[in-house]
Amino acid sequence: MKKKLLLVLLLIVSLSVRAQKKYTFQFVRPGSGFTGGLFFNGKTETYRYRVYNGNTLLKDSGILTRVIPTTGLEVFDGNIAYEVFDQRPTRVITSWSVSGSSTRCDNDITIGSGDCEVNKTGGLFGQPSVTCTTVRVSNNNVLKVSTNNTFCRKESITLTSNSCIPQQTISWYYSLDNINYKPTFLSTSTTSGNSVILDLKDINIPPSYEGPLYFKGTVSITTGLFKWIESDSNIIIYNIIPCSPELVQQPTSITTSCNYSEDGSFAFSVDRDLLTNEKLIATLYYEYSTGYDLATNPQREITNLQAMADGSFGYSWSKDLVSGKYQLKYQTLKGSGGINPTDGSWASIVPSDEFTIGKPSKVDFEITDSADQNCFEVNDGYIDISAKGESGRTFLYQLRKDNVIQIFNGTNWVNYTGNNVDNETWFPFTNSETTRISNLNKGAYSVKVKDSQKCLAKQ
Repeated sequence: MKKKLLLVLLLIVSLSVRAQKKYTFQFVRPGSGFTGGLFFNGKTETYRYRVYNGNTLLKDSGILTRVIPTTGLEVFDGNIAYEVFDQRPTRVITSWSVSGSSTRCDNDITIGSGDCEVNKTGGLFGQPSVTCTTVRVSNNNVLKVSTNNTFCRKESITLTSNSCIPQQTISWYYSLDNINYKPTFLSTSTTSGNSVILDLKDINIPPSYEGPLYFKGTVSITTGLFKWIESDSNIIIYNIIPCSPELVQQPTSITTSCNYSEDGSFAFSVDRDLLTNEKLIATLYYEYSTGYDLATNPQREITNLQAMADGSFGYSWSKDLVSGKYQLKYQTLKGSGGINPTDGSWASIVPSDEFTIGKPSKVDFEITDSADQNCFEVNDGYIDISAKGESGRTFLYQLRKDNVIQIFNGTNWVNYTGNNVDNETWFPFTNSETTRISNLNKGAYSVKVKDSQKCLAKQ
């Protein structure tokens, strides 16, 4: 009877032992094992690590202190600690600092299932145990967030990492959806500088994209608090906004039609079309005797641009400008409303190149000769005229007698009685700049002259 009881007890103990599962976690002392060593000049190094299963604290190392010797470069001493737990470690938080220098990164480490190895022969009574020899960092806060985090895709940004571990190298990746990350092919490290400039034009951001731009780093460390090969850093977010359209063609002026006209204009083109609900607010400045200031009627709210043959998008200012020197400023606005020409935002905008709206040469003429009617003949008087003005233009004249507009009927000049006076009573010069008005009888005559663009000579 006693033998049977003993067998039962042994069976219970054996089952109890086999049900236990131990997890061995490997810890490498910090500050050691860096290739080439470190030289801290006798400064004090402190570090700690806390091991969790979920939210359950399994181990708190307390604050451990070690004084670095002053003999020069430190040599890896091979000191590795093993912690054995009844529960599987899932998270480790570490911190490390050196007195008199910047604090190293605090690493919040999540241990994934693929980061541990199963030792079939290890553990208490030979049951399987788990040794975590490679730890991947899932939230390693080594990337610094810039105070200015809003950019357009044509600008450059500076990516900066903390100086966490001397042999740390961070390869930078970007994403538009925080899921699919692509390489920037840039990296930072404590040996080559913790900052790198990324030209956003070098990565694939669609021209019309607005929204977050995510960055993370793949951290490679040869050794350190724990042994790891690669780990993902924390994620930093920048905001991408549309770039203000850039001038493809500086303002090209259009001369006023006449010397005295106020119908000058200009045209310009930019490198992209307007987005939905976006407008281009353009403000014009005129050079007065006291310097540049707002032109008359200086602003346009542009909601449509014209597609140009070269792929740019253009706009032509209305024909309402006097001749003179101008500069243009513009900025985009989404939504309703406008931007007052006196708003302070205009002060920081770089103006376009200075451009000049010209005016044609003034039309002028003179009577160079005349003859009265001969007393023996009628209608043989004449007036000779010489005119000048804009090169390439021709001239016309209009004749009045006793202040009544005249028309030539093929033989004589007679009073005009029609209703198309602007087209029927102007006659072209017989030469480029001179003409003779013949067949005149006695009377008081006056002459008007204009050029082929209808610019009048103002006497």
